[in-house]
Amino acid sequence: MSVIINPILGGIRPFAVLIGQSGVVNTVTGTTAETIQFSCQVPSFLLGGNSRLIIEPTWRFTNNANSKTMAVKVGVDLAGATTIWTRTSTTQLAQTPLIVHQFRGSLASQVEPYSGLSTYAVNVGGNPSTRTIDYSLGQTVYITGTLADGADSLLLDAISVYIRGPNWQ
Repeated sequence: MSVIINPILGGIRPFAVLIGQSGVVNTVTGTTAETIQFSCQVPSFLLGGNSRLIIEPTWRFTNNANSKTMAVKVGVDLAGATTIWTRTSTTQLAQTPLIVHQFRGSLASQVEPYSGLSTYAVNVGGNPSTRTIDYSLGQTVYITGTLADGADSLLLDAISVYIRGPNWQ
């Protein structure tokens, strides 16, 4: 956990709170069903109106013409979860996105500054996505993978999920 020293409040305060992490490879192969590769709880008491939920997955996959779909979803359960990031890849080798879910003064209003972008850049043609997921209920982050051909592989090599600007700062 990263820390900062807050001279006004005194003492050491966490800069970011790690809420989920894995370095164990989770492989999807032999199925074309959407498969949960990782999940973690987002406890509502950690979040403040200006917090950020940051998700950093690293995938690699079979390099061929078949589709491999990676997704990050948030919800109480997978069936009703909101997709906050998704990409479909074919003739590439890996995806390592930075997914930022910035709260806009409320636990029920978010903006995603990098959504819809193929690179992290400024002066792009599209607007960022906005969401209205109610985090006061507590939510689960789901990292999923789906293959068009079950003979392919989609590997989640690493994942970190953390909250920046937790509620007590």
